[in-house]
Formats: sequence, C-alpha cells, structure tokens
Amino acid sequence: QLEFKYGDKERAKTVYEKLLASYPKRTDLWSIYIDMLIKYDADPLIVARSIFDRVLSLNIPPKKMKFLIKKYLQFEKQHGTTADVNRAKERITQYVNTNDNNNDTTNSNMETDELDF
Repeated sequence: QLEFKYGDKERAKTVYEKLLASYPKRTDLWSIYIDMLIKYDADPLIVARSIFDRVLSLNIPPKKMKFLIKKYLQFEKQHGTTADVNRAKERITQYVNTNDNNNDTTNSNMETDELDF
C-alpha cells in the first residue's frame, strides 16, 4: 500500500499481481488492490472495472465474495451510469448462478436478492 501512495505505482501493481497469482482466492487482497487502484491509478474507472471482472471470473464461493460483490455495486452506483450499474448486476447474477452450481454444498447457495439489488 505504501508503494502505491509514495512509490512507483507500476511496481505496486506488479507486487499485487504476483500476490494474486499466488493467492487468487484471497478476497482481502483483491479488495485492497481494488481500493488502491481506485485511489491512485491515473484511470481508476477502467482499471477497477477490469479487476472486478477478473475477480468475478474466479471460482470462489459467492458467500466468500459477498463483500466484493457489494463493493462492485457500490462502485458502479457511485462512479457509473445506470447502464454500468445494470451491467454490473447482470455480471453478478451470472457469477452467482454459475458459482452456486459449481460449489453446491450445504448453506453455500446465495440468492441475488441477498445483495440488495
């Protein structure tokens, strides 16, 4: 985080990318990375959307992703258009439907209405 704030932003991105390659299911790392990109990147909207799309392509149980999903919706509501918010909702619904089927265990099912659409 200090590298983003005081140092070389590209180096900070590289460090986070390596961490995420090693620990792709660490949602806390994804969250911090997204926060830093939104705060310090020259083009935060495009970059943050790209990262949100990447994290939604992972096979992580929706319950574990709930706070990142809410962060994505909040981001689009704050920075995007109505079309961006709708696109995010569609993408999230697709993610939840796909990953609930892939991770079909007791108490893992999450409905999109839990996300305050």
